[in-house]
Amino acid sequence: MLLSSFFPILLAILALSFIIFLHELGHLLAAIAVGMKVNTFSVGFGPAIKSWKWRDIEWRLSWIPLGGYASIHGMDDGETG
Repeated sequence: MLLSSFFPILLAILALSFIIFLHELGHLLAAIAVGMKVNTFSVGFGPAIKSWKWRDIEWRLSWIPLGGYASIHGMDDGETG
């Protein structure tokens, strides 16, 4: 009984995570399309569960699934070059 009551919550978290992934993927693809350098693409926030480097982008899967980001070079304060 207890497990079945958490299923809708888990499903909602997974659905929200997927929508956020698609949104951040749009940022990633748009940046690449106009020639901007992308430093990191992450699904989730916090410490990385798994990370790897591919095509000069650090790809991350992080512990907190309620977010994500595409870190584009030059968009952070103090980042130069």
